[in-house]
Amino acid sequence: MQLVSETFAPNPQIPQRRASLDLSISCRILQHLMQDLNLKPYNPRLLQPVNKDDRNQQLEFCNVTSQTYLQMLKDHIIPQLEEHSAFQIMIWQQDDAPLHCGKIVRDSLDDTFLNWIGRRGTVQLLS
Repeated sequence: MQLVSETFAPNPQIPQRRASLDLSISCRILQHLMQDLNLKPYNPRLLQPVNKDDRNQQLEFCNVTSQTYLQMLKDHIIPQLEEHSAFQIMIWQQDDAPLHCGKIVRDSLDDTFLNWIGRRGTVQLLS
């Protein structure tokens, strides 16, 4: 088991067949060992070709911005959290997605929560 773990640690994308050949064990035994180690087979599948215009189209169809995120927080999330008895001591946490880091979002979080975790939050996001 240790050898299987060491095989996949540096590169979890190794195909199972190649790993079974490198380790001189059957694919079925390797599958069982991977299951015991909570390792999943990595099978990337490109479902459609990637074009150089894809980034422009993503930006064109993107409809979540700092403004829409803030509106979602104000209209849906914060009102539900305010109903909770621990709201006054609650700590909000979010990742560093660009729409989460907009100044209007940060200002609103400063006004709403005593502590919140994120970029330029009252508690810094751990990396």
